[in-house]
Amino acid sequence: MIRINAIVLAAAIAGIAHLARPASIDHHHRRWPLASADQHGEQLPNLAYSSPYVGFPHLAIARPHVPDTVKASSQVAVKQAAPGGAFQHGVASGDPTSSAVVLWTKISPANASANNDIPIPVHVAISPDANFSEAAGTGTSNTSGAVDWTIKFDIGGLEADTVYYYQFFALDSESPIGMTRTLPAAGANVDSVKFAIVSCATYWHGYFHGYRAIAEQADVSYVIHLGDYIYEYKLEDYPPVGPRLPDRDLQPAATIITLADYRLRHAQYKTDLDLQEMHRLKPMIAVWDHEFADNAWWGGAPQHDPEKFGPWSNRREAAARAWWEYLPTRPVNATPAEGDAGLFRIYRAFEFGNLASLILLDTRMVGRDKQMSGRDKTRSLLGDAQRKWFFDELRSTRVKWKLIGNQVMFSPKPDSIAGFDVNLLSDDWNGYPMEQQQLLEHMDKNSIQDVILLTGDFHTSLISNVFYNKTRREPGVSSFVEFIGPSITSKTPTFDDEGLARVAEPVFHRFNPGLKSVNFVQHGFMVATVDARQAAVEYHYVEDIKRTDGGKSNLNSTWVVASGSQKITGGPVV
Repeated sequence: MIRINAIVLAAAIAGIAHLARPASIDHHHRRWPLASADQHGEQLPNLAYSSPYVGFPHLAIARPHVPDTVKASSQVAVKQAAPGGAFQHGVASGDPTSSAVVLWTKISPANASANNDIPIPVHVAISPDANFSEAAGTGTSNTSGAVDWTIKFDIGGLEADTVYYYQFFALDSESPIGMTRTLPAAGANVDSVKFAIVSCATYWHGYFHGYRAIAEQADVSYVIHLGDYIYEYKLEDYPPVGPRLPDRDLQPAATIITLADYRLRHAQYKTDLDLQEMHRLKPMIAVWDHEFADNAWWGGAPQHDPEKFGPWSNRREAAARAWWEYLPTRPVNATPAEGDAGLFRIYRAFEFGNLASLILLDTRMVGRDKQMSGRDKTRSLLGDAQRKWFFDELRSTRVKWKLIGNQVMFSPKPDSIAGFDVNLLSDDWNGYPMEQQQLLEHMDKNSIQDVILLTGDFHTSLISNVFYNKTRREPGVSSFVEFIGPSITSKTPTFDDEGLARVAEPVFHRFNPGLKSVNFVQHGFMVATVDARQAAVEYHYVEDIKRTDGGKSNLNSTWVVASGSQKITGGPVV
């Protein structure tokens, strides 16, 4: 992690002191004159080059070096931005800690393909003041076409539980001003914390109104993304409900397979103005899911034909590399041990003082056996290393609330038809009952309480108490609560149809005695607020994802879990 020490900070403040400051600030743009490179602070690594590819030598990229950083601006040949500007993909922040945050952007130089190997310096400034009258630090690094012109700074030395403002400079241009926030200090007394929880955004299924609505909620401090940030399909393989939206054509139009494909799809998503605004104002903590392929596992995916698409390992590594380049994430292991490939380890934890821990799992890739492979008693969703880490986190954390960020459904549902496994039904925890049972047993044995499972993937709003093995517990005793969030745009299992939803609902109630509510129709996001007394989860839905003017969002219901109860104790409050 990069620390901006006292000497560097002093130099940064001295440099910024020479910059002109207007009397008022536009929080979207703020022009700083970039007259001399010596105002741009410390030379910092660009994480897009160095991490997490150390576990895969054939993916390693030499970070370009511009000799004499002080003179870098005058030595770089490429000085002009592409038509449309230098920062067409916005800015983002993520993976905050109590003292650091990752800052991301992508630049768009003129004639990018012709200048693919030419490094371009990018400068960043960060301040606790929206007018940048006080500097927390400045820095410079280089990017190039080798990482698709992305750049990620890991800025350390920050104050805990503090809002910061940041801005990038490159190609004689300045980016929009972003806003981010650090986490509370370890063990600090925290009254409450509020998250937005999102998943499943199919670009061509609708407009990302939910992202814009989150950006407009000033009291939401952090965004948790539970996967399906992008989708790999071509339109014909996953068509939208209703007519095709004329301004949501895909790039590329085909199923994405290569590194260039995955980069282009990520870049297209990043041009969406609603997504940009959420990223600009809220730090994101993310995991992946469909970012590889539909219902993938470590060794393949149902729709991946090696004869047509080439080796699965090549596609898997390309997808992971593009995800790391385009998301504001920090590698878990800078130097992973043999067998613990840094490229694929995304399971990690974040603590919010003494109040809550966010434990993020990877139930999609690392450690996952193929669906329907072997018998129920043997196939694994997490793998040995992740399962041990997860169970240790649950047992050892001393915070009150344990929030588990998880891609796939845990609550009971059908996982077979007439006794036969079906891939579509067995992709979630129900298809891996050995580990499903092991988790419940682990929580019972260690008296682990106040657990909330936050889930994506299912494109459905579902609220359920989760019971431990009913032969060992009296009916009505719950181990924890699962909240499954609606999709941002991806069509629901009932194709957004109210009639089909009415048919599906009683089926799910029959299989799940803990089910409190299910909504197979609407799209939106969840907002969770936790304090010492309770966790409250709100379901927000947008008016119409098919209309550009359908972005009005409404609070549909609120569900409450009282501390110590392990079950829904209030709701729905409408």
